[in-house]
Amino acid sequence: MLRKGLLAGGLLLALGSVGCGVGVVDSGYVGVWKTFGKINMKETGDGFVGLYFPAITQLITVPVHDVALHFTSDVQTEGREKPIDVLTQDGLPIIVELTVIYRVKRDSAAELYVQYAGDWEANFLRPTVRSAVRNVASHFEAVDFYSKRQEVEASIDREIREAVSKKNPKLEIVDVRVRQLKLPQDFVRSIESKLVAQQEAEKMEFVLDKERREAERKKIEAQGIADAQKIIRASLSREYLQWYYIERLKEVLASKNNTVIIMPFDQSLIPMINIPGRK
Repeated sequence: MLRKGLLAGGLLLALGSVGCGVGVVDSGYVGVWKTFGKINMKETGDGFVGLYFPAITQLITVPVHDVALHFTSDVQTEGREKPIDVLTQDGLPIIVELTVIYRVKRDSAAELYVQYAGDWEANFLRPTVRSAVRNVASHFEAVDFYSKRQEVEASIDREIREAVSKKNPKLEIVDVRVRQLKLPQDFVRSIESKLVAQQEAEKMEFVLDKERREAERKKIEAQGIADAQKIIRASLSREYLQWYYIERLKEVLASKNNTVIIMPFDQSLIPMINIPGRK
């Protein structure tokens, strides 16, 4: 087994010395053969794919793994594109920074390579993404980018996916991540001031409404008390009051703790009663 491996290695080395190429495709890529300038439309898988003469044939590797396309001003982001300048429905300029994650469909790599001369990002994806984002921005007012950010981001995601799928289904959009929506600072300060004023107005309205409800409650309560007192006054006759007075007096006299009782009186009543036998 070892001997066969050494012989194979020696053969490859010999072929390489006479200008023969060794075709190897890394994982996450597919191979596309180009012979005498013509593309073979059948892709190869990864691994060792054969020997070839570079003077006649080329082995082109096309990534079929997830690829990130960045539109950002962050200088630390490798391979970045410029952010996307857009105009809102009401004419305010806004800068959109985002990342689009895409993937080339494995069985369409050769066709895609031919269609865009090997550079589908420059010749298709970048302009399509920019156009989609600008189209979304034109349907929103500037304040929406501040107060309805999630809705704007969802619209951008949906528009990019639909535009790419419709124009070239050989590419699949995996994810769209909006990094920043940059509005002019003066506009942001203006929005924040309006929001603060609106919150204060809503707070004051809440307080006033609460006080109105409390005043209404007290009014109803007072009316209820007045009505109750009116009913009581209508039912209090002199005979009833005398009877009630006598009944309460009986209760006081029956108490074991009383020896002397002082009570209000008129010409017919005695003001003080001494209860014999109690000290």
